Amino acid sequence: PEIRSSLLSKSLREFQTWQESFFNRMDVDQVGSFGGRLVARLESLVGTGGTLEAQLATALDPAADGSALGALRQEMIGEIRELRDAVFAERGRRAEAEKGTQKGFLFEDAIEDRARAWAAGVGGCQVERTSTEGGSLGREALVGDLVVVLADGGRVVIEAKHTARITLTGPDGILCELDRALTNREADVAVCVSAQEAFPGEVGSFGLYGNRILVVDDGTGSMFDVALRIASLLMSTARPGDGETIDREAVLDQLDRIHKLAKRFSSSKRTLTEAQNSIDLAKEGLDSLRSELIELAEAAAHEVRSGRAD
Repeated sequence: PEIRSSLLSKSLREFQTWQESFFNRMDVDQVGSFGGRLVARLESLVGTGGTLEAQLATALDPAADGSALGALRQEMIGEIRELRDAVFAERGRRAEAEKGTQKGFLFEDAIEDRARAWAAGVGGCQVERTSTEGGSLGREALVGDLVVVLADGGRVVIEAKHTARITLTGPDGILCELDRALTNREADVAVCVSAQEAFPGEVGSFGLYGNRILVVDDGTGSMFDVALRIASLLMSTARPGDGETIDREAVLDQLDRIHKLAKRFSSSKRTLTEAQNSIDLAKEGLDSLRSELIELAEAAAHEVRSGRAD
């Protein structure tokens, strides 16, 4: 029993010594202890101004090269710039579209005025603006901008175009569009009047395709008047009144002559316009030369006067 007691006491003393040594080594307040070194290391890693803070600061610094946040920032800036450019481009397209639409509306207004003036001269006609109303093809079918109803009930549908290019055939060509306009407005003859020389070369400024007439506006309304007169003749030939006898061959011959004369008129007017433009340019050049000659003469006179004064 005494030996056991002595061994137990020795073991307890050794344990107590080890325990004290362990706690001393783990004491965070003792300089050089394991616990102190561990805390110091942790402080250097995760404490204020430590390695982790510095690395996080670098990684999260949007201005630092190579940082994750910097890369994200650059990517976001790039996408924002792309979005900005897309918005500006869309604004430009919308502005151009609105400008083109506005020009189209103004041209429709001008054609409506000319159609009413023609109708007033003929007498007994009605003119309807239909560009914002649906027709026989449905509520959303707006093809056919104007309808001129003649005294005998004949109907002429007018499509006004203000575009740089108009194709002739195919599903999107003007002839198919005029066919739809004829159906949509329940008309007998269709007229397409263009604000520009937009028809294909084989059409030129005036074209007759069955009951469809293509004409380029000449700025005075003359060619448009001719188109409406031809439309009236086409309807008169197609459905004569009771008791009327029409020499169709003679009428068709007259229509052919009118067609050819209209083309010649349009071509001659275009040539005259080009000549007038050349004359205007020459006049501008002469005015510029005259101004330059006057300036040189005045400068020379000034030099002479200065020499005499000396």
